[in-house]
Amino acid sequence: MIPPTSGNRMDLTISIVNYNTADVLKKCLQSVRQHTHDLSYEIIVVDNASKDGSVPMILNEFPWVQLIANPDNLYFTRANNQALERAHGRYQMILNPDTY
Repeated sequence: MIPPTSGNRMDLTISIVNYNTADVLKKCLQSVRQHTHDLSYEIIVVDNASKDGSVPMILNEFPWVQLIANPDNLYFTRANNQALERAHGRYQMILNPDTY
């Protein structure tokens, strides 16, 4: 992540809703980090009670990602709304976890 310059708002917030897609989510997060340059951004992953180890994977391998770990599946729309309520970016992008 490239931090915003002092006093300026971050360029982009990327919201990713996850439900038992740890493998593709990992590729997605790696891809965003590898291919996003010259842009201040944040990533907010909302996990909908995954049982596949997604939450520990995010915490251990991507500590720079903001994580919302829901105890229940709130489904796509409500989960994205959770992320967008916390967004600091001038623009918001909803990204599926199988995008890389």
